[in-house]
Amino acid sequence: NAALYDALAPHADRLRPAPSVRPDLPRWERHVADAVARGAPALRAYPVQWGMAPGDARLARLGDAAADAGLAVVLTVRFEDGRQRHALDVAGDLT
Repeated sequence: NAALYDALAPHADRLRPAPSVRPDLPRWERHVADAVARGAPALRAYPVQWGMAPGDARLARLGDAAADAGLAVVLTVRFEDGRQRHALDVAGDLT
C-alpha cells in the first residue's frame, strides 16, 4: 500500500487510493485507519486468493470496520478468463 500511496501522491487532485487490507494479518486495523487518513474512498480485498470463504468471519470484520470508517469494500470477481489459467493456478472466481 505504501507504493500505491507514493505513486498516487503527485496526482492527488485526480486520483484517490483504494489500498488492499488483509483481515487475516496482525494489526490489519491500522491499515484501515491509514486509508482513512490518506483519503481513500474504499478498501480492496481478495478473499479467494487469500483462501477465505464467503462466510469467513474475518471478511465480516473487515466489512464492519470499513462501514464504521465510511469506506466501501471492493471485491474483484474475476482477474482473467479461467481458460487462460495455468493448471497450477487453482484460485477460483469470487462467488
